[in-house]
Amino acid sequence: MKLESVAQILDFDPYNIRTEEGATHNIGERVYCADRVFRFAAAGEALTAGYMTTEPTGNTLLTTMAVVSGAKGATSINFTNAATTTTAGYFNEGYVCVSYGTGIGQTYKIKSLAALVSGASSYVYLYDQIKVALDTTSKIDIVANPWNRVLHTATATLHPTGVPLVAVTAAGDYCWLQTRGICSVFSDGTIAAGTKAESDGSVAGAIDVVVGADFVVNPQLGHAYHIAGAQNYAHPFFLEID
Repeated sequence: MKLESVAQILDFDPYNIRTEEGATHNIGERVYCADRVFRFAAAGEALTAGYMTTEPTGNTLLTTMAVVSGAKGATSINFTNAATTTTAGYFNEGYVCVSYGTGIGQTYKIKSLAALVSGASSYVYLYDQIKVALDTTSKIDIVANPWNRVLHTATATLHPTGVPLVAVTAAGDYCWLQTRGICSVFSDGTIAAGTKAESDGSVAGAIDVVVGADFVVNPQLGHAYHIAGAQNYAHPFFLEID
């Protein structure tokens, strides 16, 4: 199993970005820094300091895919891919969930996944051994790690992944995203002190006040802290993602 725990990093610097290839920490690794929390992420594009990031738009076709085989104790699942293609490694560090049939409810972290060919037989390789054998009644879903290839988006329903404290140069760079505690966050609207906020639906990376049915359908980010968040400002905001 891939070892993971609450990180104790003596040289932790949330203002540092890594531009060379190769992650120094696990994607999504969480670090407690006194009264704030951060996650290690890979950028999917250049990122702006103080703007919210989210997971990239998911491939919703990779659901209820038929299993060919998945023996107990094995570290791979043979399945029939959906009518879609992906690049090699795109879902590395992501997750496979058994969504139906024998073995339903199991979740495993993905070690590697080759490029997917539409409708072809494929293998997903896992960090851990399968605990309950799968058979041809089993169906699986595959999703990416939320902190892999993060973006500034204007889609309020996507999973929020945190705020960079410094500009990130380009896709493929590694950085720390703040997910809890007081943080300067850019707003596209007026957010009264103490009011909950969500990702804005029009300006990529901005936040705005939660209204109406959004309380049900959109992930909440936290609340304005003491000072009302004014449009086009990045006032103090108390993040509550983690």
